Amino acid sequence: MQQPDVSVDDINRLAGQMKEHYSYATLEQGWRYYRKNAVSHVHEDVGKARVIRAEVHETERYHVSLHMKRIEASTCTCRTGNECKHRAALFFQLCEAAGKKPELYLSDFRQAFIVLERQRTAARKREEQKAERERRVRASQMTLSADASAKDWHLLFHRKYARPFTDFQSSVVDITKWVKEQLYRDSEAMAEPVRTLLRMHVQLFLIQQLAERYAQAARGYHSRDISADDAVRPCMEELTELSRRFAGSKLPMAFKEHLRHLGVVAEQVALSEEESPVDRLAAFALVWSGVLNDPEELQLERARLKERLKPLSELRPRLRDSIRVALIHIESLLGCDEDAIAHVHSLTFYNEPERFVQYANDRMHSGDHEKLLMWLKALAPMVSQSRQREHLERYWMLWKQAYDAHVGMHQELDCCCWHCCLVYTRICLLSS
Repeated sequence: MQQPDVSVDDINRLAGQMKEHYSYATLEQGWRYYRKNAVSHVHEDVGKARVIRAEVHETERYHVSLHMKRIEASTCTCRTGNECKHRAALFFQLCEAAGKKPELYLSDFRQAFIVLERQRTAARKREEQKAERERRVRASQMTLSADASAKDWHLLFHRKYARPFTDFQSSVVDITKWVKEQLYRDSEAMAEPVRTLLRMHVQLFLIQQLAERYAQAARGYHSRDISADDAVRPCMEELTELSRRFAGSKLPMAFKEHLRHLGVVAEQVALSEEESPVDRLAAFALVWSGVLNDPEELQLERARLKERLKPLSELRPRLRDSIRVALIHIESLLGCDEDAIAHVHSLTFYNEPERFVQYANDRMHSGDHEKLLMWLKALAPMVSQSRQREHLERYWMLWKQAYDAHVGMHQELDCCCWHCCLVYTRICLLSS
């Protein structure tokens, strides 16, 4: 191959410009083409400006012109644009023509790239630290206001109090106590129904943060916290008490959206894709049973959950099951037991019988023996698979109460049907 007359000064000038205009990934691709002998027909163009022309063979044949004084004036017939691997391949070919080792230039490019990345990383870190300082200043200046929307409440919660949960600098008990005291103190000036509503939002925020903290701990973060159940139990107990004494009828109309947003937050807590030892779905069930148990709201939530369940193949299995469990609860509150039980049969992860036996118990107390029988038959495989004594005892106690109540009341269902189902289920459980 006839080589053009290229000096070391020409190569060094081009190398300096390529460091500035080319990424290391592109230069490395050009190096591979050079090593494959993909560069051919190298010759100097006749003219005032020094331009080296060549062909580079890839899947197609590309015509390259390399301007020896200004790299940005170079051209190539490929569609890459200003930064082109074919021009980089020609550059390495010219290094050889100038009597220099192309691999030394590649090593120099790599070192320059490493230095540049370190500088960029340091700059990003400085920017992140600056942004964090500004965030903390803004957060410290934020105040809890009754005039703010529910979204603003949670924005304040997260900006001001979320970081300590993930820093692992203090115990989870101390952090939870501190956050609760701060937010409860700020809510003292609010009217009673609004204060109770806000504190329910606070408890949901705490449960969400605890779930994320224990999820991180499960992934290997160092933690000496108490168990997840012990950490969340006080929040659930207080949320239960707040729900019990909440007087929705006395809530000002201006806060109806705050009440509805409680369900939105409960859904966000329950339907996280992140696995955590905290039972997020228990908080969802509590909010919808105790506070938002209104047919219109339940129908809206049912529609939202069904919409989330539509792209079934795109959902992660655990998230898919979370949506189904939430749907089971909403549909049981609406009295759509057949639809709820259909979701029960589709579960993979959340198939603990204690999660669903309450629905059978509710039908027992309401006297709806037909739906009670549906739930008991649906729960039989779960109880059988669990092999836990307390599950068996509770399940059989419910069967016995149902059977005794039915025999004593002479309901429309045939006693023989009850008895056969009872014997059949017992045989299944004992044989397992």
